[in-house]
Amino acid sequence: MKQIHLISLFLLFISNTFLLAGTINPIKVNELLEYKKEQYLKKYAVENKTKPKKASYPRAKKLKKGAFEKTKEFNIRVQNEDNKILQQKNKIDKQHTQALKRYKENVNKRKKELETAKNNLPKILSNSLNDIVNTTLGQPTIEAFVKNDVSTYNADDEIFNTTIVSKNLSIPVQIQIPVSIAQKLSANNQLKNVKPIVVFEYNDNKLYISEIKSIYKKQEFNTMLNMQNYDKEFRLNDTVNNTFFNWESKKIQDKDIKNYYTNIKKKNAKLEKQRLSKLKKQQLEKKRLAKLEKKRLAKLKKEKLNNTGNIKSLSKYTIWVKGPKSTKADCDKLRNSGLKVSCNAGKYTGSSNFIASRCPKVPDNTGKLIQQVLSGHKFTIYDWRGPKYAKTCSDFDAIVVDIGK
Repeated sequence: MKQIHLISLFLLFISNTFLLAGTINPIKVNELLEYKKEQYLKKYAVENKTKPKKASYPRAKKLKKGAFEKTKEFNIRVQNEDNKILQQKNKIDKQHTQALKRYKENVNKRKKELETAKNNLPKILSNSLNDIVNTTLGQPTIEAFVKNDVSTYNADDEIFNTTIVSKNLSIPVQIQIPVSIAQKLSANNQLKNVKPIVVFEYNDNKLYISEIKSIYKKQEFNTMLNMQNYDKEFRLNDTVNNTFFNWESKKIQDKDIKNYYTNIKKKNAKLEKQRLSKLKKQQLEKKRLAKLEKKRLAKLKKEKLNNTGNIKSLSKYTIWVKGPKSTKADCDKLRNSGLKVSCNAGKYTGSSNFIASRCPKVPDNTGKLIQQVLSGHKFTIYDWRGPKYAKTCSDFDAIVVDIGK
């Protein structure tokens, strides 16, 4: 017989293994294993997260030249708008690149996890079969050894003729134990501690007993099927050279399938409840962090307003003031307000009254703050801030005040 689906399983009954409630109808073993496989691999399936969309950019405003606005001044306004849009585009590009990188990393990570899961699948299915078989057969013992019965011992052949039994299993065996060891085990009431190990293989919806061992501590005793006491529930499968256990035994009932699926359902419901509970905690934590972040940003905004609303927020920048000789009085007003001033009174004859912010770091309302100090003049306020004026932040003309005649 060609073995299509083979899972080797060692059932070591010495330890207390986890047993599902009820017994399992082995006719459904393959179906149950397929279900377990599906549930296992489902956890590692590559998440079908939406790939980040192509970045979309804001458009620059269409500026109109004012009737009394000089071309140079208009071009500066256009350049400022272009610089603003360029900064936004660079920020969007950076965010999109990071999102795309995270998406690819996540996909590759899930693929690797799935590959690892597939490699571990035989072991997982073997453990699942272990649950099914353990539940069906129960915990086996060696009948004569439990009773410390030595009447079945053949001293000439050094063999115990006994039976491995459990609630749904009865296997006639011959266990080979030397006379000296058998006598010692019997005298010390240690025969009961000789435990059976049954090696199973699952193929074509049938379970095979391929090997049986008997173990006492680290010592192994050769154990063979007793063919003379072979009953109708066992038959030899010569093709695979294994012993086939007849699963059509009346001891196994259909109700056991329902019990098994009920246990699976309960187990999955418990896991789902745990998952939802964890998800809820994560969502609450996310809300809490978002609330804290909102408070932090509000605080920063308030601090920024406080700073930008005060003329002293300009104290670390130098203001270049130019105009007629009378401009000296304006320079003094600014100095008395705590500002650094580079005053060119009388050296330049201003053509118009304007205030221009050049350093990118100065506040948005720089012009209005200076206008409040020099309230005797009516200024046109320009925002020339941009990368090309970055060096002015530490120079004499971070802010320019032009005072006309």
